[in-house]
Amino acid sequence: MSPTNRWDLNVGLTYHTGPWAVGGSYGYAQDTEKCGVANSYLSCAVGASVGKDKLNDFALGANYALGPGVNLNGGIEYAKFDSFDNAPDATNRAWIYMVGTAIYF
Repeated sequence: MSPTNRWDLNVGLTYHTGPWAVGGSYGYAQDTEKCGVANSYLSCAVGASVGKDKLNDFALGANYALGPGVNLNGGIEYAKFDSFDNAPDATNRAWIYMVGTAIYF
């Protein structure tokens, strides 16, 4: 495996009022790969930066308390991954939809 430098950022906010709760979050991750002995398939000088993989993620959700111990939940999330080689098949996108019920006793 080649040497990498990775960092992540995640922020979120939730607001509660009465039986309702709504929230959102954003996440970002970046991974910079460098040439090394283990990745001889890359034609670059050892230690030189090859490129950056990036991930962006957005999520929104809501919760409604029907009564004591019974909640309805829903949310939507979008994620996008970009690879450093910028090939058409190196970018992935996903939409995720969530619906659920939670029962506490």
